[in-house]
Amino acid sequence: MLNGRAFPLLIGRGPWAATVKNALDAQDDVMAVKQVGSDWRDTDLDGIDCVVIACRADVHGEIAEHMICHGMPCFIEKPVTMSTREIDRLLTVSAAQSGIPVLVDHTLLFSRAYEEMKRRIGAEDIAPATIEIANAGPWRPECPPLWDYGPHAVSVAIDLFGVKPDWIVPKVDETGPSALYTVKMGWTGDQVAHVAELRFGNAAKTRARGVEVHVGRGIRETRYVFHDAGEQRLWMDGDEAYVPVDAPPLALALRVFLAAVCRGTQDPRLGLDDAYEVTRLLERFAELLK
Repeated sequence: MLNGRAFPLLIGRGPWAATVKNALDAQDDVMAVKQVGSDWRDTDLDGIDCVVIACRADVHGEIAEHMICHGMPCFIEKPVTMSTREIDRLLTVSAAQSGIPVLVDHTLLFSRAYEEMKRRIGAEDIAPATIEIANAGPWRPECPPLWDYGPHAVSVAIDLFGVKPDWIVPKVDETGPSALYTVKMGWTGDQVAHVAELRFGNAAKTRARGVEVHVGRGIRETRYVFHDAGEQRLWMDGDEAYVPVDAPPLALALRVFLAAVCRGTQDPRLGLDDAYEVTRLLERFAELLK
């Protein structure tokens, strides 16, 4: 750390890693970025303040476990892992390195429009919610669409309702490497039953990234619609709400992570607890669909 600014190690050399590199270079809390690829194990960590993992999805967990064991704060692109067994190990090593910041990039949670929607909802009861994260492609041999798109949708559902669901009913429409999932999830509360429908995958005709929630009942019901397919926008009962947007979600997620690394700033989105629930639920979807 030099003058309170971090020297991160970026692992990954693909197109998304290039996007992450540009976002890191623009961060006020970053002094310079060192970038490596598949030779990450040979990298000298002396002088490195934190690690950003943006490579093949099937090695995210392995790299994160190695780096956390070496005391490195980690920013991990989703999915953090594709098995509960692996994330169990991550939770164990992370607990042993108490206080080291870890953040999984569930991108939608960092959108300014999504944050504003949650602020307006406050403590109100959410009735039905629809979460849609889909596109035509990409097709990644190392990361099937359940694990490529699922973490976005499931992380939003967990964030909105706060607890794991009481029941889930998944369906899938598969064509070769493409798949479109529809999952209904339910929470049985003391007074109100909550239901969310998740639609996600890489077999859509057009790109869709959005959340629709209904809050309240009867004449008090309010409908919120949030979209993040290029622009962060929010509507309330059909009228667009003004949302000041200072950066895209990736940059905002990196800002939260680097503030924790450089100044110890706390944020509820830090840690692996939600990522554990996301992994557990996606693994359960896969089991039910067999």
